[in-house]
Amino acid sequence: MLRLTAIALCLATPALADLRQTGLEVVTGWVSIISSADEEKIARTLAPEYQIQRAGGVGYDRDAYLAYGLPTISTDTPPRVEIVEVTGDEDLMVVRWALTIDATVEGGHITRQAPRLTVFRRENEKWMAVAHANFAVPE
Repeated sequence: MLRLTAIALCLATPALADLRQTGLEVVTGWVSIISSADEEKIARTLAPEYQIQRAGGVGYDRDAYLAYGLPTISTDTPPRVEIVEVTGDEDLMVVRWALTIDATVEGGHITRQAPRLTVFRRENEKWMAVAHANFAVPE
């Protein structure tokens, strides 16, 4: 029995590592797209049901976020994704992560690391952002 458990754990480890790597790649790519300020590009990454909740209490659905909720991210200091924890499967990922950023959000400035939580679902071969919680309180 112990041997079967050890084999099962060995088989599960690569899947977890792969999921974590996928989560890191998806989040890093998504941050790059959000940083681009290209509304069309950003729109293509957001699922129709997308919602965002910010630490200051403001939340948007997909259309409102695209219309007036996008952050202005400094190009002088590129955002840095850190501390990635991922759960999910081949079609749904919940990613808990942190971002070090220099940005203007809701008229306030953010220049530090803050946690985030993002849900992605796969549509065909593309990962779409479904929900995002940003815990960075603007200064």
